[in-house]
Amino acid sequence: MLLVLDPRAPQEEISEDYIRRENNRMDRTPSGITNLDKLIEGGFPKGRTVLVAGGAGSGKTIFSMQFLYSGAVLYDEPGVYVSFEQPVEDVVKDAQRFGWDLPEMRANKKLALLDFSPSKT
Repeated sequence: MLLVLDPRAPQEEISEDYIRRENNRMDRTPSGITNLDKLIEGGFPKGRTVLVAGGAGSGKTIFSMQFLYSGAVLYDEPGVYVSFEQPVEDVVKDAQRFGWDLPEMRANKKLALLDFSPSKT
């Protein structure tokens, strides 16, 4: 049994159909990542914080950069990337493999890269 504390919903068992309709009403921000938006019902919920977590080498940096790059290029949305482990210079070099020109994005104020990696402390 699933209970939803939503004043607009009847306080009884809620069907999966109802949940799907409610989720589709939520404003979403497209990720710009091929096929991901289909999996997450159109993108990330607007106004929400999304934590990207995983072990070393799991793709967190690439995932985050692709989201920020797509946001800037496709949707004219500036972004901020904060690194706590990897030096920003390495992030910029890695992004070049995908054709993402992060220095140009920084110059055009479409991307801010903040470096809090241990090498800077």
